[in-house]
Amino acid sequence: MLQAEPESHETAQKVGIAQEATHAEAPLPAEAHHGSGKHKWIRWAITALGLVILAGLVLTGITIYRAKTQQSVLQKFWAPAISSPEPVLICLAKPAVYRPSVKLYQRHSKTPEVFLGQFARLTQKPELGPDDKLNWSDLEEYPDYGLASGDVYTAIRLSSLFGQIGKKNQVRIGGDYSFEDLRSSPAVVIGAFNNRWTMQVTSNLHFVFADEGNESLIREQGPSGKRWRSKTDSNGKATEDYAVVTRLLNSNTGQFVVVAAGIKSYGTQAAGEFVSNPEYLQSALRTVAPGWEGRNIQFVLQTAVTDGLPSPPEVAAIYVW
Repeated sequence: MLQAEPESHETAQKVGIAQEATHAEAPLPAEAHHGSGKHKWIRWAITALGLVILAGLVLTGITIYRAKTQQSVLQKFWAPAISSPEPVLICLAKPAVYRPSVKLYQRHSKTPEVFLGQFARLTQKPELGPDDKLNWSDLEEYPDYGLASGDVYTAIRLSSLFGQIGKKNQVRIGGDYSFEDLRSSPAVVIGAFNNRWTMQVTSNLHFVFADEGNESLIREQGPSGKRWRSKTDSNGKATEDYAVVTRLLNSNTGQFVVVAAGIKSYGTQAAGEFVSNPEYLQSALRTVAPGWEGRNIQFVLQTAVTDGLPSPPEVAAIYVW
């Protein structure tokens, strides 16, 4: 019996070691597995959140960069006007407008009393046939009317643009500005054939407005120069128009001048969008050699017309000098 004790002690030690090994290899309780999975989910969520934040920062940076680039192009284009201590003059033309006289309406109407009010005369046509003859006395001048819709649209866009960047501006109409005014301040001259200052300022440039026969068009100077003409459909409605945007650092007025003018009102409206939209300017100037800020530029613009509205302008030609 005395010899059996060591054997039992040794056996007990082996059993103890085996039990410890068994406990060590035993699977973790369910809570332990649950805790481990939870930690993995948290790590995944943190990683995903970090990627989302990083992507957001990248997109924000790109957006800010593009905005600054576009704003930079707009500011560079208008820099001479912005830096001037004088306000920018936004100059519209006001051509003479004639309307049928009251007598004409009454003479050619089955219900003459309808046209006693000015509203009816301004919104309805006299009942004239194609062979009816008129005398000059049948027409009356309307001095309070005459602004082209494209001219007004462009003036509003530019006045709003200058207001946003804190540049003082003044809208002048018809006889409210003179050559002396253009010599004293930077200016935007709006409209083509209805604005004598456009015709005078651009008369000797590369792209000019011209009349050939009974047709008004844009012509490239030179014997083989291109011509751009407005187009109409079979009903006489405009389907396409052209415009010229001219940026002169030192025009014959001695001041910075931008001319935005179309053959028709649609082209003028498209020109107004072009000079006030940084995306249009950036796209057009991307093809121009560096240093354009210190040079004169002319753009010929094309716009399709649908239901009386011009489409976004497209550049048809550029000349830099």
